Amino acid sequence: MRYYILLIFILLQSTIGFSQRGGYYMNHISNSPVSIYNANVNLRSSSSIKSKVIATLNPGDKLQETYTHIRDTINGTPGYWIETQYQNKIAYVWNNLVSRFAFKLHTNTDYRLLIKEESESKIGVKIFHNNQFISHQPIALKANKELSEVFSIGTTHNSDNKEIIVFKFQEPNDFLLYQWDEGALTPFTKKLELPFLNDSQLGYITANNVNIRSEASIKSPIIATLQIPNSVEILNYSFKEDTINNQKGYWSHIKYKHQEAYVWNQFLTPMGAESLKNKEVTFLMKENYLIAIKNGKTIDKIKINEGDNITLLGNLGIPQVEEFITICHYAESCGQTSGDIIYSWNGRKLKYFIDNTGVGDGGLFEGNTTIFPSFINGTRNTINTIYSEGESIDIPSPDLSGTSYNSFYRKKIAKAYTVDTNGKLVPKLTETEKIQTFIEQEFKNCELRYYKTADINKDGIADAFIYMINNKTQNRSTLAIALGNTSGTYKLHSSNNNLIFHDQNDPLTTIDINKNGFQLSIFYSGYYTHPYENCIFKLKYLYNHDINDFQLIQETKLIPSSDDSSWKKELKIYKTNMILFKDSWHSQLSTEN
Repeated sequence: MRYYILLIFILLQSTIGFSQRGGYYMNHISNSPVSIYNANVNLRSSSSIKSKVIATLNPGDKLQETYTHIRDTINGTPGYWIETQYQNKIAYVWNNLVSRFAFKLHTNTDYRLLIKEESESKIGVKIFHNNQFISHQPIALKANKELSEVFSIGTTHNSDNKEIIVFKFQEPNDFLLYQWDEGALTPFTKKLELPFLNDSQLGYITANNVNIRSEASIKSPIIATLQIPNSVEILNYSFKEDTINNQKGYWSHIKYKHQEAYVWNQFLTPMGAESLKNKEVTFLMKENYLIAIKNGKTIDKIKINEGDNITLLGNLGIPQVEEFITICHYAESCGQTSGDIIYSWNGRKLKYFIDNTGVGDGGLFEGNTTIFPSFINGTRNTINTIYSEGESIDIPSPDLSGTSYNSFYRKKIAKAYTVDTNGKLVPKLTETEKIQTFIEQEFKNCELRYYKTADINKDGIADAFIYMINNKTQNRSTLAIALGNTSGTYKLHSSNNNLIFHDQNDPLTTIDINKNGFQLSIFYSGYYTHPYENCIFKLKYLYNHDINDFQLIQETKLIPSSDDSSWKKELKIYKTNMILFKDSWHSQLSTEN
């Protein structure tokens, strides 16, 4: 028996912080590729062991999830199929054959680790160097332990420049520490305080000479006098309301050195983190400032928008930065911003680094994705960013008998940066900038939404399919084909602004490139008004070498039933008249448009 689990994300973005809510240390990295762990893994055309094998993959190969999981049982073992995108097609892989945890080392991003629970008593670690498999290392595991997170915190103040890897289990305060030691992981045996892995909630004193008392009263005996940024365990942050010196506030119920006590919470913040690199440094969030404190003194601070948490990430493969600090924002409802604002610390100064937030509402989403070099899909010495707007909608299953839920982009703009010696982002010249220059020259009133590259005319140089919206006449979109050249620029081949009309927002589209041409899909559905019925058009274009152009050869129209339980297909084949891309339209458009 199978059924669908739809993992519906408000934000399809990589939020790259870690959170401690209720003592659970959670890595918020999402939208990362799935990494194949086992050898000779079959990728299938549908979620069945009997379906066609599309490809056979090996350890380290990466796939992009669509976030649809389909439960199944194979050989008596329950599990689920992961829906992925492979070469512009939907494909399925069995969940037990992939790595749940994969990343690159902070200290050397040429090394990549894939981690998987191979059995109830063993964790497997597969190590790659420059995409070449070099070793497999087993790590003994006590029975009945479930691995919840594996991540690197980089080097620490007492790790002798060795990178520390944390294996976190489901039970509170249950973890293993290993160090990267000349190509292998070895147990880290030194004492390393990692408060974020504890089940308790820490708080930090925000002023000097703060009294903690035996009762929640200004008249109760003083147990101790604390200094900034002494830490305590918070039992109840807003334990008792009171008025002191005509100011209303709350006493916090705390524990200090195993003794319960109370402190006026004006002098306590739960928003703090102790530096992993320097034991004398603590970072606090207070009154819209991020503050760096060393030996009880403020050494730097920066204005921020206060968030819901503060966490440290190591340097994520950027050697110019000592530590990244994230201010995490949690959305409590649709339409609210969530994600991370990221700051850098070089041992002396705090600096704003990058915005990694977004917002979702129903099926709609927009936001920023930041990909650091230590991410499994990261690039050495490069920060990659993606700004995206999109929508999650119902689409037909491959056999049209049902519906699945998938996400598509209206806008997807990728950029890349290096980091200078001062820790500042420096833009790199990428294809995005080249495409935008082309648009400025050829389409004055158009704004880039997304593009895809491929060698259209087989001359060994990448060409581009470009999707734009016309800001002057906002009820139509423009598609263009641009040919690349040896100078690294683009020249217009052909364009069409008669294919996509709309009332307000442009519809969702995808361009899938194959060896013979491309397919344009137009999704007339979802959260926008439009002049057409709820349907999907798929227009197939074939590259004609004789005329160096694309011609429309097939149109498929998919129409959902009234309850979206199945889909009807209408097919048109164009054989007699040659319809070039620049002159083409779909059947629901009148030729006068």
